[in-house]
This record gives sequence, C-alpha cells and structure tokens, in this order.
Amino acid sequence: MKENSFALMIKDTREHQGHSLSEAAELIGCSKAHLWDMERGRSVNPTIQILAGIACAYDIDLGDLAHAAACSAPGTDYRAAVREVVKAGRHLKIVAERST
Repeated sequence: MKENSFALMIKDTREHQGHSLSEAAELIGCSKAHLWDMERGRSVNPTIQILAGIACAYDIDLGDLAHAAACSAPGTDYRAAVREVVKAGRHLKIVAERST
C-alpha cells in the first residue's frame, strides 16, 4: 500500500527523534505491530486515544495529526474527525498530565 501523509508524518518524526519502533510504541501506548502498520499506511483510522498518544510522544499538535489522519484515510469524514478531536480535548489533557 502506498504511504500516506499521516504515515509519513509519524514515521519521519519517529526517525528524526531517534526512537526505535519499540520505544515509540511504548511511549504512544500501542503495540509495535500497530505502529508499524500505521507507518506503512495499513492502519488508516487510528482511535483518538492513539492519536493523543502520538501527539504527546512526538510533541505534534493533535489537530495537525488528526487532520493528516483524516485526509489520508479513504472514505473518512473529515468533519466527523474534527468533531472527535474537539471531544478529545479533555482526554489529551489527561494523557499529557500522566506523561509528566
């Protein structure tokens, strides 16, 4: 499967920060296999919890990350994705507090 902008964003960021797949998966809170699939564009509709984990682990704006994921997933309703991000604001704050 061709890599998409979300896949490239998370792969490039992980590599730039020097994390192995295992280290990054642990920081994000997902399996190494799931992260690998996201980086390859095989897993195209991550949950808001996974997006929040990536945002915290990689210091990426959650809105930018959700936008890249929504635009990269075929058949994904962008407006629905934005509503999910808005609802997740509280969750992201909790995740951020746990990581400090």
